[in-house]
Amino acid sequence: MRMYGTILLKALVLIQCLLFSFSVLSQTATVPIAKWVKILGDEKADDTVSIYKISREITGKDSGFIRELFSDLEREGNRQNAGDLFYMRLYYLKGSQVHSSKHPDGVEQVIELFEEVIKRAYKTGKEKHIAFASWNFGTLMYAYQEIELAATYCIKGIELYEKGKIPNDIHFMYKVLGGLLFNTRDYSQSIYFCNKALIHADNNDEIYKIQNTLGQNYYQLGELDSAILYYNLSFGNAVLKGDEAWKAINACYLGQVYVARKEYEKAKQQLYYSYQVHKDYDITIAALSLQLLAKAHLELEQTDSSAIYINNALHLLQHNKNMTLKWLQFDKYLQHVYYTKADLLRTQNQKDSFYFFYQLYTNLHDSLEQVAALSSSRIVQLRINNERNIHSLQSMQTAKAKEEQKRNIIIGSISLLAVIIILILNRQKTILKYKEESALFQKAASDLQTQAARDQLKDFTKNLLEKSSLLEDLQNQLSTKALSKENQEMLTELSSLTILTENDWIKFKLLFEKLYPGFFLKLKETYSDITLAEQRMAALSRLHLTSRQMAAILGISVDSVHKTRQRLRLRLKLSSETNIEEFVASI
Repeated sequence: MRMYGTILLKALVLIQCLLFSFSVLSQTATVPIAKWVKILGDEKADDTVSIYKISREITGKDSGFIRELFSDLEREGNRQNAGDLFYMRLYYLKGSQVHSSKHPDGVEQVIELFEEVIKRAYKTGKEKHIAFASWNFGTLMYAYQEIELAATYCIKGIELYEKGKIPNDIHFMYKVLGGLLFNTRDYSQSIYFCNKALIHADNNDEIYKIQNTLGQNYYQLGELDSAILYYNLSFGNAVLKGDEAWKAINACYLGQVYVARKEYEKAKQQLYYSYQVHKDYDITIAALSLQLLAKAHLELEQTDSSAIYINNALHLLQHNKNMTLKWLQFDKYLQHVYYTKADLLRTQNQKDSFYFFYQLYTNLHDSLEQVAALSSSRIVQLRINNERNIHSLQSMQTAKAKEEQKRNIIIGSISLLAVIIILILNRQKTILKYKEESALFQKAASDLQTQAARDQLKDFTKNLLEKSSLLEDLQNQLSTKALSKENQEMLTELSSLTILTENDWIKFKLLFEKLYPGFFLKLKETYSDITLAEQRMAALSRLHLTSRQMAAILGISVDSVHKTRQRLRLRLKLSSETNIEEFVASI
């Protein structure tokens, strides 16, 4: 019985396979392949219309049928000796199919297929096809968060569309490009295309979204009055459209501007409203609203309220990473939350927690800045490569069209190619020179900043010493005179004072960290049980101060300095022969 069951199972599987094959064959057999090849290769037809005719017919078909169809179309195209336009549209259909199927490795396949779309578009020699291919490649890359590719090809598509027939949805293209360029930090260009979008928009368009993007651009450029103007315009139009979500988004960004202008009561009203709307809708906007509320309360010295808001913002971002978020905003908002949290902890004098969150902020901020720098460089390189591909393909077309012409025309074509190569090399050389000059400038700026920190620390120490010396002279003067009861009380009060207050120490420590970054962190990591007094002695030893100077700064006796230095030496496990100043300098 078991054997019969196995045979029956195999027979059923075979029947299913045969039925599937017959289904695919019957479907493809009914498709007018030769006709579809002509549709895809029709030069007179608009690219969108031609592709849509085929796309509409294959919508809802199974993947096996579609693969077989594409193979049949390619074979028939080869048989008919179809041109580059046919293959451009066919590869477009293939790429769109991969994208719509949401394949795990879809982005790599889509890039590969659309690079072939671009190549075939250039080979047609028609700017309208290049514009179509470039724009659609760019918008698909935007969907995959490939910002460099998206910016490169969307800009190329817009430039070519503006040279030819303007599409009916050009306002939408300008809107998309404006938002895309904002995310690449090209704020001036973003403003330029957003304004173009407004010019071409009609009353039915969601112009308040474009106005909001304009407001964000002006905020990033520090033009706060213009930012408020566009946020208010966007808010008003969102009200007219009945779009509650965008009303709250504008309220959030208005609150951000008011915080920057120190108009905290206005800010709190806007931000609280934004949070109430978006706490269950858009986590990033809700978190940004909470972070700004925390910052406003902190500036007003309302630390308890600030702590509540910043902790809620941190909770939202740390526990909702799997939700649908605005992917370009998440890390940017998270770094602001880290910074405000660190600022609050600094105010509360929680040093260890402050350094923890400040390090989180620094790491994320530096990472974002590095990504932005690399992104800008990659966009420039992609545009150079794009131009190089244009020239290369044009040269190939020219060589193919004139391969039978006279020798002097061939020589002229080679000369033209040489000039193009020289121009490209010169351009690369200019870019390299600019990068080298930029690196030198950054190094010089870093050196100036380090020297400024060193000078500030020196002045700060000098002021402390002068203040200590003044108090010591006063005490000496009082001690040489017959002490009245009033003078005796003054001397008693004076002897109880310390020169370096807690605020003095915090200021000193911040200056010291600028000059010697990570000193206290490394010291704490290496010697976890080191005391605060020993940390201060280590820092003063790093500055090569005398025992008398240290005593003056710390408000203790020279003997106490020697004792503290001895305890520090024991803590660091140094032998009597080891110079403590040299050892501390090596940390």
